[in-house]
This record gives sequence, C-alpha cells and structure tokens, in this order.
Amino acid sequence: WRGIDTPNYHCWPPSPVEGSMGGTVQLVSAPGYLVLLNEGGNNFRIIPIVGENGRRPSASRKPSFQGSSVGHWEGDTLVVDVTNFNGKPWLGNAQPPNLLPQASSDALHIIERWSRPDATIFEYQVVVEDPKMLTAPWTGSTARRGILPYDSVDESLCFLDPELDARHKEYAAEQAKKRGTR
Repeated sequence: WRGIDTPNYHCWPPSPVEGSMGGTVQLVSAPGYLVLLNEGGNNFRIIPIVGENGRRPSASRKPSFQGSSVGHWEGDTLVVDVTNFNGKPWLGNAQPPNLLPQASSDALHIIERWSRPDATIFEYQVVVEDPKMLTAPWTGSTARRGILPYDSVDESLCFLDPELDARHKEYAAEQAKKRGTR
C-alpha cells in the first residue's frame, strides 16, 4: 500500500476505532450526550445516549466517515453502537498488529465499550465487524490515562497540496493505463 492511499492523506476523518483512542482526546458529557473531542484533524463525535425511557435517536443521517453512534449504559460501562458508514474509513492502526491497513465498507459495524476503573484510566474495548471486508469480527482493547491538567486538545490542521495531489492523480492514471484499466 502507498501512503497516498490512506484517508489521512486526503484529510478525511479517522474511523471511530482509529480516532477514539488516537492522540489527545477529551470527553465532555451533557444530559443525553457524550462529546468526544479528538486533537487529530480537529475531529469530534457527538454520541447520543439512550435514556431510561429507551428512546433511540433518529438514525436518518446520511452515511459518513465516522458513522452514526448511539450509546447506552451497562452498569458503569458506556456501550456505543456505530453503524451507517460511507465505506471510506480505514481501520488503520487500530487493527491487530503487523497487518496492512484495512479498508472498510458500508457494512462496517463497530461496538465500543468505554469504562473508567479509576479516576485516571480509560479502558476501551472494541469489536469490529464488516462482512463485506473481513472474514470474521476482530476485537481489541487498550487502556490509557485520562487527560491531565497540563494536557489540552490543540488544533491539528490538515492541508491538501493541490500540486502534489495533481501529480499523484497523474501517476495513478498512468499506472491504470499500463494495466489497461481506468
């Protein structure tokens, strides 16, 4: 695979799996919502939380890079169910170690489990399913310290270089022509 093939090259947002625990993240809670601020690429996720009344938020959003998240509590663990992807995110470094980056499809389904065993640690577990791209679901987990007083979510900008992008497109067209494809 080539670096220019990655979503990061195109300034696309990361998948929830790649973005939820990458870089500095900050969680902000409000009644009925959890907002995840991610320093990488100035991304954010708004996660509606199903209340005690069981009402689920509308899932009528257009498919997107980060999908549509809906959370609910199981004891002290927040479980987030993510569907409605546009088929463009990569699972990136979040996949099992020593594998090439994995693309996804519109059938991507992610289940995240967030917990805090103490005031300084986040535990994150994930199950990734994509019957169009994966032969079986895979799981992963990580633990990391929470944000400390001296941490902050800073801006992280992504700029496309039009000249470089044009050269890459030319190269891709030449390679496709050599292979006899478009």
